[in-house]
Amino acid sequence: MYQSFHAYHLTRPYPYRWFSPIALMGGILATVAFSLLNVASQGYTQYSNSTSNPNETLAHRDWLTGWPSFLVGTELTCQSSSFALQSQIYTNNTALPFRVKRVWRPDEDGEQIDMGVLEYYNQPLQQCNITRIFTELDIRTSRSSSRIAMMPVGGAVTGETICYFETNDGRTYLELMVIYDPVASTQNSMRSFVYSNQTRQANLYWASSMMRYYWADLMWKFAEANKKWENRWINANVEFRPKPFQTDKETFTENEIMDEDGDFFTVGCFLNRNVDPDVVAHFDFCSQNNITDLDSKDTQKELRMPDFWKSANTLSKAMYFAILADLGRDDVHMPNLLSRPKLLEEFTRDLTKTAKDLDSAFSWGINRGVSNTTFKSSDFPDVDLSVTPSVLSSKYLCKVRKLKSPLSLIISVLVADIVLLSSTWKAYVWTVDTFWVGKAATLPPCPCYDPNTEGTDVVEEESVPLNPLGQKLSPLESPRP
Repeated sequence: MYQSFHAYHLTRPYPYRWFSPIALMGGILATVAFSLLNVASQGYTQYSNSTSNPNETLAHRDWLTGWPSFLVGTELTCQSSSFALQSQIYTNNTALPFRVKRVWRPDEDGEQIDMGVLEYYNQPLQQCNITRIFTELDIRTSRSSSRIAMMPVGGAVTGETICYFETNDGRTYLELMVIYDPVASTQNSMRSFVYSNQTRQANLYWASSMMRYYWADLMWKFAEANKKWENRWINANVEFRPKPFQTDKETFTENEIMDEDGDFFTVGCFLNRNVDPDVVAHFDFCSQNNITDLDSKDTQKELRMPDFWKSANTLSKAMYFAILADLGRDDVHMPNLLSRPKLLEEFTRDLTKTAKDLDSAFSWGINRGVSNTTFKSSDFPDVDLSVTPSVLSSKYLCKVRKLKSPLSLIISVLVADIVLLSSTWKAYVWTVDTFWVGKAATLPPCPCYDPNTEGTDVVEEESVPLNPLGQKLSPLESPRP
């Protein structure tokens, strides 16, 4: 008989009652388990998504959350954002446009290591401290006619602050600068206090109201003070520095904030006279370094600008606490004026009169989106003035998962299930053949037993040859020796 290179296996039923039930129940359980596993590993596709809150994106939980990464085919990740030096950014409050001046990180010896770029991942800003507030005033006619019409004196209020945030590598410090000029040229300005109103970000709404009117009041008083003088000051720079204090060790009190326990700022200034400025500059500087002395009648030089210094102090303080509110600073060491109704009411007590005087002269130059009245807590009993922690506003690129289309999902899961079920079946059969069938084949044949022959010798059944199909051969069919 011809013999092919290929062979086939003879099969016969397993002589075990438990084989089929285990195979059936195990197959069902294995199918369910493999299907879930294959949906997790192959049923999702990954795509990129831009978000402003990566923490919220990563906090999204689904049924795959908590699975080992080697079992899940897709993983939720977000990349950090980068800010170049001198780039302009907002916080999540979208109030003041900040510019990144410097970024550094201390080393093990405390030395500052400057960084060329700010790597940021939505960390809350902490312990922001204002280093200085300075106001630049310009009365020259080099400004555009529309800006002169809005306000005869131009001026920009600049604030500088230092904050830090925590990273896996330690603290990262950054120095930020913000410029407030409501009538700046459109090419060099970014909007301030974009979304604040009486109910949303109420503290910043009142900050914008104070700064808008107190800024105009300071510019107007500088212009009025120069009208009667032949050699006028054409520009000035007034710098305010807060009293230094150690964070987490010293505390500003409410009386210090309201200048009741001494001046909150120390002052320095330079003023340039209109005496042939193209040839030589003629500067005057403040002989006093505090508002109380500068505004005193005993100060001769500064008497040329009555009430100017008080207005400058008010504007700088409004800028000071507006920056802190935007950066989320309000704690026991630095209580924020904008979050305390009593202090806010006292600080804005002159706002109604100031707004009335300015509205009559510059009715079209004042933003009508701000308040022109004094804050009264009785008028706003339910207003929320709280200051919350802030983060820098940015877009983060995140990789998220999305379930495949139904047809693609069924095909991928079905193919993977067939492969795994086939392997499982082979492993099950091999285990039974090895540890049950193979072991039974090595045992001696069982002697026949008949109760009627008890006490007689046991007769072993004569070994009968079998054909390849497992059937007994008749004597005529027995293979020849």
